[in-house]
Amino acid sequence: GSDRAKAEEQLQRQKERETFLREINGEIRATLALPAIVDLVAKRLRSALDADRVVVYQLQKDGSGICIAEEVNPLYPSVKGQSFSADCIPPPYLEAYQNGRVWSADDVRSELLARCHHKMLDSLHARSMMAVGINCLDMGRSGSGAKAAKKIWGLLIVHHCKAPRMWTDDERELLQVVVNPMAIAIEQAYLVQNLQERDRELQERISQRTRDWERAVQLERDYRHWSEKIQNAPDELTVLKTAVTGLVATLGLSCGWAGLYDEETQVFEVNCATTPPDGSETVGSLMGKKLFLNQCLEPLKRGEICLMPYELLTAEPTVDSPEKERGRIPASSQNIPVYPLWDKEGLIGALCLFAGERPELAPEEVKAIEHLTRDCAQAIRTLRLARQEHFSRVSAEYFRSFLQQSTDIFAEYDPQLRYLSINPAGARFLQHPEAEIIGHTNQELLGEGAEAIESLLRQVLESGEAIAVAHSISYPAGTRTFDSTYTPIADANGTIRRVISVSKDITEIRLHYQQLQAHNEELTAINRMKEEFIATTSHELRTPLTAILGFSSVLHQEAFGLLNPKQKEYIDRIYGSGQHLLELIDDI
Repeated sequence: GSDRAKAEEQLQRQKERETFLREINGEIRATLALPAIVDLVAKRLRSALDADRVVVYQLQKDGSGICIAEEVNPLYPSVKGQSFSADCIPPPYLEAYQNGRVWSADDVRSELLARCHHKMLDSLHARSMMAVGINCLDMGRSGSGAKAAKKIWGLLIVHHCKAPRMWTDDERELLQVVVNPMAIAIEQAYLVQNLQERDRELQERISQRTRDWERAVQLERDYRHWSEKIQNAPDELTVLKTAVTGLVATLGLSCGWAGLYDEETQVFEVNCATTPPDGSETVGSLMGKKLFLNQCLEPLKRGEICLMPYELLTAEPTVDSPEKERGRIPASSQNIPVYPLWDKEGLIGALCLFAGERPELAPEEVKAIEHLTRDCAQAIRTLRLARQEHFSRVSAEYFRSFLQQSTDIFAEYDPQLRYLSINPAGARFLQHPEAEIIGHTNQELLGEGAEAIESLLRQVLESGEAIAVAHSISYPAGTRTFDSTYTPIADANGTIRRVISVSKDITEIRLHYQQLQAHNEELTAINRMKEEFIATTSHELRTPLTAILGFSSVLHQEAFGLLNPKQKEYIDRIYGSGQHLLELIDDI
C-alpha cells in the first residue's frame, strides 16, 4: 500500500508540474517584452518552489553580471539592479552552466565558493540555493547567415534564507524545465527587439531619404529660381547681390560677400556683402575694400574651391595695408570656403559664404553653390560681351555717321588701286554716285589728274609706310588742294591688303593764307615807312631843339650878364617848352 501511495503522490506531483509548466509557458508566450518575461518567471517560480528569493542574473561581455529581475520575500534585502564582478563566478562554473548543469547547495556556508560569492550570499541571508544556466542563441551571429550557436546568457537563481534546505530532484528538474521555455522566450524577445530596431532604422532611413529627396527637390527649385534671376540681372552688381542673398537665404547661412577680380592688380574688390543675423559688421565692413587673397589665388584661377582661415578672411589686408602686414596668417579656428567665379576664359571673381551655427554643408548643397557660381560667371561674361558689343556698335554707328556727314574725303583702295569704299564727300568731288566709283581706279575716273593720287598709293604699297602730303588734285569740279594721309593696312601675315586715305580740302584755307600773307607784307612795308619817317623827323627836330635848349640854359645861368625878372621868366618858359618837346620826341 505504501508503494502505491508513493506512486500516486509522484503522479500527482507530475500533474502539478505539467500544469505549472503549461500555465507558465502560456503566460510567457503572451508577451514578447524581456522585462515582463523575466519578472513573470521569477514570480511564478518563487511561488512554485516556496523559496525566499528568485533572481534572473544577466551576464555581461566582461564576465560581470546584473540582477535584472527579482522576486523576494519582503523580510530579506533586494539585489535587483545590483552588479557583481566576474570573480564571483569562476569560468569552470560558467562552462558547466553552459553545458546544462543545475547547481544546488543545501547549505552554502559549507560549499567551496569564491570569497566574494560567500560575502554576497551572507549579505543576502541566503542559506540554500539552486542555479541553472540560461542558454540562448548568439544574437550577434543569428542574423549573419552562420549556423546559430548557443551561449550562456545568464543564470536563474533560487535562494532559501530561513534555514538550510534539502533540495529535491523534482525541484531541480522543475528549475531545469522552466529555464528552457524561458530561454526561447528571451531569444524571441531579442529577435522582436532586433526586428523593431531594424524597423525603426528602416523607417528612419526612409524618413531621411524622404527628407533628403524633399530637400533636393526644394534645392533644385531654389537653384532654378535664383539662376533665372541671375541670368536676367541687368548688371554685374545685381548678379553678385542676387547670388549672395539667394544662397544665404536658401541654405540658412549666416552671411557672405562677393567680389570681382582685377587681373592687372591681382586683387578682389568686395562689391556686395550681407550682415549676419547678430548684426555684427565683421563681414559687412569689407564692402568696397580691395582684398589680397594670395593664399587662394592659384586654386581659384584653376576653378577650385579654396579653404581660408576665418580670421584671415575677415581681417584680410587691403591695398592700403602696410606691405609687411600682407599675407600674415593668424591662428585659425575655422576654415571658410571661397568659391571661384570662373569660366574657361579665366577668373572673374570670388564668392565667400559663412555658415555660422548651421551644420556643415551637404555635398548636394556644395554642388548647388558651384552651379550657381558658374551661372554668375556666365552671366557676368555675357554682360561684359554685351557691353562691349554695345560700345562697338555705338562707336561703329558714330563713325559711320561721322563718315557720312564729314566734309573730308575718306577712301579705301585695294592693291590694284581700285576703290573699295568712299564716303559721300569723296563722291561729290568725283561727281559720280558711290556705286559707280567702287571697283574703279582714279585713272578711270579722273584721267590724267589721277597720277597725283596713284603715285602716292603705289609708294605706300611698296614701302609699307604711311605718307602725309599736301598736294593739288584735278577733279571734274576743278583743281583743289588737299592735305592727305595714306595709310597701309596689312593682314596677319604682314601682307598689305588695303590703303586708307583721308584727305582734307584746304583750298580755301590756303587761299585765305595767301591773302593774309599778302596783307601782312603790305603792313610790313607800311610799318617800315613809318619807322623811317619817325627816325627822320626825330633827327630833324632834335637838331634845332638842341640849340634852343643849350642857349636858353646859358642865358638862364646869366653867363653874358644879369637878367631882369621878366627876362628870367621868358628864358624859363623857353627852356621848359623845349624840354617838353624833347620828351615828346623821345616818346615817339
